[in-house]
Amino acid sequence: MTDAFPTLLPLLAAQGVTPRKGLGQHYLSDPAILQGIVDAAALPAGAVVIEVGPGPGTLTAALAAVAGRLIAVELDAYLAELLAELYRPYAHVHIVAGDALAKPPAALLAETAGADGGAAPYFLVANLPYYITSPLLRHYLEADPPPQRAVVTIQRDVARRILAAPPQMSLLALAVQVYAQ
Repeated sequence: MTDAFPTLLPLLAAQGVTPRKGLGQHYLSDPAILQGIVDAAALPAGAVVIEVGPGPGTLTAALAAVAGRLIAVELDAYLAELLAELYRPYAHVHIVAGDALAKPPAALLAETAGADGGAAPYFLVANLPYYITSPLLRHYLEADPPPQRAVVTIQRDVARRILAAPPQMSLLALAVQVYAQ
């Protein structure tokens, strides 16, 4: 991970701000894990990335170093405001305050359109709160257009449900496997 892009961790620690459990927040800070997520995304040069739930911006910082355009959607209005201020100097990083399920990806892409006019293929990368995993995956996998690739961290029990084989297969597992084809 690069230190070239800032995060909110020092500011939040100084203010005594901790993750809001009601929003399923957890602050990922291990540089090796962050770099592993970025590596798994295998982003091509100039990639357009939608990040859901940037929180303190640790994954945002790692993605900003490699993305051509980064759209980070944060539900927590306080964190979104701080991130928007922190990333204001970086024209390729767009912080969107709001619910990632409230807008289709095409709307996010159009609102933050670069030279591609918003029509570029995009990648979904996220460190997801547990409660949003199923609806968010469905929202993006059923979207027009769907992401070129999705790399998300999820809870172990959700991963097991997604990877389940018949007859234990859930609707989420079926949807992920169908749309992943």
